Amino acid sequence: MKIRTILAALIVVVLTLSACSGIKKNNDDPAQLFKDAVANSEVLESKNLEMTVKVEGGSSEMSMTSDMKINLKIAIENKDLSTLSLLANATVKISGLGVDVGVYVKDGMMYTNVLGMKTKTKIDQTSQDNPFAQFNGLTGSVFNGFDVSKAAIEKQGKATVYTFTFSTLEEVKQFYDNLGLLSTLTNSSDSTFDSLQDASASVVVSVENSYLTSITVTMNSLVKGESVPVVTALGINVIDPGKSVTISAPTDLDSYTESNPQD
Repeated sequence: MKIRTILAALIVVVLTLSACSGIKKNNDDPAQLFKDAVANSEVLESKNLEMTVKVEGGSSEMSMTSDMKINLKIAIENKDLSTLSLLANATVKISGLGVDVGVYVKDGMMYTNVLGMKTKTKIDQTSQDNPFAQFNGLTGSVFNGFDVSKAAIEKQGKATVYTFTFSTLEEVKQFYDNLGLLSTLTNSSDSTFDSLQDASASVVVSVENSYLTSITVTMNSLVKGESVPVVTALGINVIDPGKSVTISAPTDLDSYTESNPQD
């Protein structure tokens, strides 16, 4: 089974959670702190994120490791996706081989630089079919999948840390169903969950000064007929939450060649 569908869904989860950073009030009750963070999900119009993705495993015949490090800056004015600006720089390593990727989005154009191959593509930033709209739409409802009363809660310095655990395949499926992602995964060409024998997941969220400051999502999955599990770990740190983010365009945009979105 290809793992890219699970990976894409996990990235949506992490990015969506990162959108839920805000400040409303300070409260010493851990459950209320978490609720305040959710209530403030619409407050920040810009954010600076550091993201890591690691996948280990594969099959009994072949195992592989892939790593991705991303710096992602996002700015949206007045929650209007048509004003979205985005700058992402990533390094992707698969079995030790590295690739640098750059993405810039502004004014209905997406500029991509992969290994010096520069292309630009027209996009509809407000269409419900594009990932930006899906990301924005998930923000308000993503925490329906979390029951704070079942979380392990502890203080780590100034931070309050919440650990949510999903121990079985059915619990993981329910989690994705609460996020509104289950139908996407089960209807995919990979038949993601149908091909799994077992799965478990955990989400660790740190809150400090009424902001979400770090999020880690880990998923272990075992494909039917396989003995080697796939472990996917995604982490995100919010840099200076609450501060405005400046997004500067690459200086060589005139050198990008326009491409058809269907290519």
